[in-house]
Amino acid sequence: MQKIERLMAIILALNNNKKMTAKELAEMFEVDIRTIYRDMQALSEINVPVISYPGSEGGYEILDDYFIPPIMFNKDEVFALLLAKKILDIINVPGYATFANSAFLKIENLVNKCFKEDFEDIQKKIVFDIKCNDITIENSYVFDIVKRALKYNFKIKISQNKNIESNLVDQIIRPYGIVFEDGIWYIVAFSELTNSKIHVNIEEIKSISLLDEVFDSPKDFNMEDYYSTCCFKNAYENKNSIIIKLRVKKDLYPSIKDHVSFKYGEVKEEKDSYIVDVKTTKVDYYVSLAFRFFKGVEILEPLWVREKLRDELKTLNKTYQI
Repeated sequence: MQKIERLMAIILALNNNKKMTAKELAEMFEVDIRTIYRDMQALSEINVPVISYPGSEGGYEILDDYFIPPIMFNKDEVFALLLAKKILDIINVPGYATFANSAFLKIENLVNKCFKEDFEDIQKKIVFDIKCNDITIENSYVFDIVKRALKYNFKIKISQNKNIESNLVDQIIRPYGIVFEDGIWYIVAFSELTNSKIHVNIEEIKSISLLDEVFDSPKDFNMEDYYSTCCFKNAYENKNSIIIKLRVKKDLYPSIKDHVSFKYGEVKEEKDSYIVDVKTTKVDYYVSLAFRFFKGVEILEPLWVREKLRDELKTLNKTYQI
């Protein structure tokens, strides 16, 4: 460790552990005590407010209100970053949890005790309702393979469970990116089996291997642009998709028309409402949507989807004895 790195690390250690002795610091950074004494002198010379306490109960500490100057974050920026940690704790990006925790530990060292107390008080009053499935070791391994493939444009071979009979489908894919949607991680890729873009649920992958074959990424492909339309573009290519006809009241429509769920549907205007036809494989999503906006969204067709909503309402009625 270079001296400048050790000086920064000493500041972080003192800020995190309150008071430490020269012996403790020497053991932590694997140097002799005389080196720690010289480091403390160097910190004093650059106006870092380190306090030295003599005697058997002595040691070094740094002033509580010291905000580490080499890292140029203001307190609002630190607050935003720490709030983002709460989201990452829920989403749990496979293979990155350790690195994220390490990074946020460094960020937490940038603020004093008073700021931490203020932040903890506010963040307890903020809730992120994000659906996320538990990440398994297997999923982390898949994520790591995909990350390497994305970096070097390697093809991947996967075995995927795609139906209720648990038959495995083997195929070679060219990964374009990764999407987190509705609590599930998907690989966006080009399938050499179907000769089309697909979404692969990483939870359905039973085996994965990195191939020593490089592919050329399409120059006109942009993940953000693709994601904004992917569920509809893929739906129109998917033979399992169905058309759901919805009636949306005019007073509600302006607030939801730009949502990806409606944005690319076919719309017809009526007197007091809009008729929206969407093609999708996510039937449950639109059932939940109709339930959520029951005063303004009605499922018209197909009848079995309409009946599905009715059955769920009956179950709700029975459960709560409405």
